[in-house]
Amino acid sequence: MQPLPLDRAPFTAGEDPESDVDLIFIGSFVSSRPEYAAYMAQFGDSLDDYIDRAGLLVQMAQADQTEPAPPFLPDTQDAVRVDTDFEEAIILSPEHPLLQGIPTSGASGDRIDYTFDSGAFWSDLVGWEVFNLFFGFEVILSGDDDARFPILMEGAYGQGRFLLAAMAFDKIFDQFGVDRTTESLGAFNTAFFANLYDYTKAVSDRATPPITITPQPGDSALEDGAWTIVLLPDTQIYSQNFPGMY
Repeated sequence: MQPLPLDRAPFTAGEDPESDVDLIFIGSFVSSRPEYAAYMAQFGDSLDDYIDRAGLLVQMAQADQTEPAPPFLPDTQDAVRVDTDFEEAIILSPEHPLLQGIPTSGASGDRIDYTFDSGAFWSDLVGWEVFNLFFGFEVILSGDDDARFPILMEGAYGQGRFLLAAMAFDKIFDQFGVDRTTESLGAFNTAFFANLYDYTKAVSDRATPPITITPQPGDSALEDGAWTIVLLPDTQIYSQNFPGMY
C-alpha cells in the first residue's frame, strides 16, 4: 500500500496493464482538500482509462457541497449526491462478494449498522451524503428498500470495476492519530477489507461475476410475457460501454 502520486496519471500509456496498481482507494471526505481538487482537475479524466485496464477504484463518502458528482465517471454511468444520511444500510445484493461474512442486523439479517467512537450526531451514521440519482450501477446497499438512496454501488467499465460508497468506515483515527475503532466498526472493517482484498484480485484477473444493473426507482419494468427487439450494430463497443447489460 502506498499513497497515490498526485503529480501524474495512475498509469503509463503504452505500458502493460499488468504493471498498473491493482486498487485505487479514495478516502472519505478528501474532496474538501485542495490537493484532491487539483489532481482531479488534471488527471480525473484518466481514471476511467485506469478502470478500463482491469483496475479497481473505490471512492468513499464525499461532501455533496464540494463534490456533488464524482468527476471521474465514464460517460456510461452517472451518480449525484444529496445531503441525506442514514443510520443503517439495507442490503439489496446479499450475494455480492464484498458482503460475505459482513456482520448484519435486523430480523432478517438484511441491514448493516455500526457506530463511531464519538459523541457527535454522526456517531451512528452508516450512510453519509448518499446518492439520489444514478445510472448504470448495481446498488449493493441503500438507505431504503427501493434503491432510492444508494449507499454502496458498483459500476463496470471496460475490463475493470469501480465502487462508490457513501460511507466513511475508513475514518478510524481521531485528530491526534489515535485509533478510535469501535467493536462494531472493527468487525465490519475486518470482513469488508478481507473481501475487498479478494475482490481486487478477481478484478485484476478478469474473474468477477457480472453485475446486475439496478434500474432507477420509477423506471418501467418488463412484465411477464413481454418481449423486445434489440438491434446491436456493433456488439463489441456496446459490451465495452455497457458492461453487465450486453
